[in-house]
Amino acid sequence: MKTFLFIVLLMLGFNAPALPPMQATIPSCELWNPYSEGTGTIAYDYSGHNAHGTLTKGAGNTLNLPLWTNGIMGGGIYFYGKDVNGVHTNWMYVTNAIPSLNDFTVSVWFKCLGYGGPTNGGGYDRILENSYATGFGLMRFAENANQWNAFVVNSAANNPIKVTITDGVLHHLILIRSGTVGIVYADGGAATTNATVPSTATLPTAMMAGSSIPGLGYNEFIGIVGDVRIFNRVLSTNEMWMLYGGGYGKGTQ
Repeated sequence: MKTFLFIVLLMLGFNAPALPPMQATIPSCELWNPYSEGTGTIAYDYSGHNAHGTLTKGAGNTLNLPLWTNGIMGGGIYFYGKDVNGVHTNWMYVTNAIPSLNDFTVSVWFKCLGYGGPTNGGGYDRILENSYATGFGLMRFAENANQWNAFVVNSAANNPIKVTITDGVLHHLILIRSGTVGIVYADGGAATTNATVPSTATLPTAMMAGSSIPGLGYNEFIGIVGDVRIFNRVLSTNEMWMLYGGGYGKGTQ
């Protein structure tokens, strides 16, 4: 049993404590940003697809770039919304486009440490987004405390996939699209919801963390984002539990 668990964890990218070499391609994984660098402006992709991210800040921002921090699968990035002058501040930008996806899984750890508010595009504070109209996103739901949701292809035209989880606490979110079903799992399934979504393949698009595309100061997220992974298939229940249990979760089944 232990041998089986080790093999599954290795396929998902868990060969801790050392990260895999950059040239190693993890099966079905299109992006893995563990945010373990701790310094510099590059968040490296360990999936083998070179989808490296760049820490960026807005023009006129009186503050700094996003801050490296600890605690989520080895590392994280702290985003802090707008500065005192209301200027959009910072985000992480993956310029190498995420490829077109049919069925897929997105996994991310995050901790909300503030509230963006309606000046940030209506309070839909973005954890991740690769396109408002042709991709996917994970974000706060309409200025509401303790409510987070996802969309798949055209967020304006489709029902949100919404879960209720407590702000200010570390959470793990998984978004999957399987055919015309979108599902969000929070904290290993402690909160789960689903909705009908388009089966249209997403378009190859860059990805943002901490703000929405194109990063012009809309929907900024305030808090920590860590260990982002994107797979070009639907993970099994056990694999999702592995991702949750590999961080601060208790998933061991």
